[in-house]
Amino acid sequence: MTPPKVDKVDIQALDTLYLENLLGMDVNEVAKRFTGSDLVVDTKTGEIKTTDGKTVTTLEQEAAWVKTIHDANTNGDKFLDVAEVKKLLGTTDQTAAIDPQKFLDSINSLMKGRYEPLSKSMKGWKAELAFKPTLDALDLYNKGIYSEGIRHANATLDANALLTKTPVNILGFIPGLVRRTWSNKPVLMGDQAAMTTAKNNYNERTAALGKLNEVIAKGVAANESWAIEGKMDEALKKLDPKTAALLNDQLATTQLHTIITIEDPKDRYQKMTDFAKKDRPGFLGFGTGNTSAGWFNTDDLWNLSGHRYNTFFSRTVLRFLATKAASGDAASDDALHKDARVTLSDMNGDGGGFNNLAAAAMAESKFNILAGGKWGEAALAAEKEAETLGLAGKSANNGRFYRLLDKWDAATGRFKEWIFKGVPLSAEQKAMAESMGKMGSKGMDKLTRGVVLLGIAQYADTKLSPHYNPFEYGLTDVSREADFERYDDPTKPAIPVPKK
Repeated sequence: MTPPKVDKVDIQALDTLYLENLLGMDVNEVAKRFTGSDLVVDTKTGEIKTTDGKTVTTLEQEAAWVKTIHDANTNGDKFLDVAEVKKLLGTTDQTAAIDPQKFLDSINSLMKGRYEPLSKSMKGWKAELAFKPTLDALDLYNKGIYSEGIRHANATLDANALLTKTPVNILGFIPGLVRRTWSNKPVLMGDQAAMTTAKNNYNERTAALGKLNEVIAKGVAANESWAIEGKMDEALKKLDPKTAALLNDQLATTQLHTIITIEDPKDRYQKMTDFAKKDRPGFLGFGTGNTSAGWFNTDDLWNLSGHRYNTFFSRTVLRFLATKAASGDAASDDALHKDARVTLSDMNGDGGGFNNLAAAAMAESKFNILAGGKWGEAALAAEKEAETLGLAGKSANNGRFYRLLDKWDAATGRFKEWIFKGVPLSAEQKAMAESMGKMGSKGMDKLTRGVVLLGIAQYADTKLSPHYNPFEYGLTDVSREADFERYDDPTKPAIPVPKK
């Protein structure tokens, strides 16, 4: 059946098509963009062809066609008519035989089957990228609050729990000991209750994030204007009031999205720095944090002030600012990196440098390794982290690791035996401890050996006096993979290749 003739063709969809932005991207990501159009991408070869397999094309060719059709609209009304097609074709021998009306009809088919679906896909992609950094950050923030909740629950004397958790522990201690004769229930009932609360609150926040993700996904799929523009406030309005309030009160959703979507990178990084510094613990755990449920809140009676500082998230943001953030201004970036590193060092105590850095940066590997893993990998990871943050060689000789190693070297064999008495070291760990003095010749300097020794000592302490171990709950001290960069708009020209 012959398609009807058209007087003019709506080409407004071309305004969002800059297919050159797809060049150099992962082929699987490129293939997603063509879903719904008459083109398909072979993810094995990268070849682009029509769905009937008759025509092969390239991103460059399609980008050229988009520009040609777009530029042919000389009056700028977003509609292409026969008169404009005639101007496009000109009067050459090659175009003389082309019927302008049929050519316009073919452009109409091209718009309907290819470029309009592509435009919708690109706008949906824009919406995804507008929300993705924030959603990733919220996931990290949620885990960080959970980490603090577990830490708080296991604290021996927490200022936020003097009137709740601590009295419960004291009053329930003797009954708890008696109950232990016939059950495995914990003796410190206050700690256990606080841990349960932390877990329940984490699950509640996770469920709220799931609802937010669902609302955003629906908006993206429908190409709704609020989703395309990345308006978080509109997404929150589509949730029930309780869920929306939880996301802002406990996860600082609106605040984080506002910061992450700031276009000026210098301003964005400064706001990130301020946010990260505010999430550091204050004096006795009070007066800090970007979120708070208020005094004597009903969400967590074990945390009287309601403050939820977030050491994990703070460290993660600062590490990003210290190693990855780049505004393009060398002097500004250098100052940013130094400030973030100094703050990280201060958070880890001991005046900065590799000494204290390893204590926090190596925590995850240290506990896993001392439980039976390979210590050499821990030392290499610690050195790599120090090098990444530019702190290698900046440690003070009187740092805690140096002092520990000096004491170790000066200790008698009997003292070393006492440290490990009752500690079930593996054969590998025993061998490593015995050959500690020889490790320098294997590329492990005094400082690195100190890292391992401190881990051994802490492992021994854990056996003698169990204390908070966040990694028992699948948590880490910092995320080294996190990236808080906002994505450029793929529906606009001349953007760098988006991250995969």
